[in-house]
Amino acid sequence: MNYKNTRTGVVITTPCIVSGGNWKLIDEEQEQVNDTQEIEKTTPVNEPEQEDTANIASDDLADVTKKDIMQELDAMKIKYDPRAKKQELYDLMMSQGE
Repeated sequence: MNYKNTRTGVVITTPCIVSGGNWKLIDEEQEQVNDTQEIEKTTPVNEPEQEDTANIASDDLADVTKKDIMQELDAMKIKYDPRAKKQELYDLMMSQGE
């Protein structure tokens, strides 16, 4: 018999009857459905950061890291917001370099 702890989510299989606490009797099919649903709920989807690349080709910016752009701005003694997005920093660097 399969039991699931409703508080912790732990599933155990035992030939004994479990009673008390937060244990709930489940069957094999229901356990598989619940496990799949829990995985879907708890697995975060890594969404790539959206960047506005309308001004330049994505190939140009893809080869450069945000850290590289910030180092270049430091070398050029240009003040910038370190929390700014990569595209904004790149645009600042390109506008000051002209």
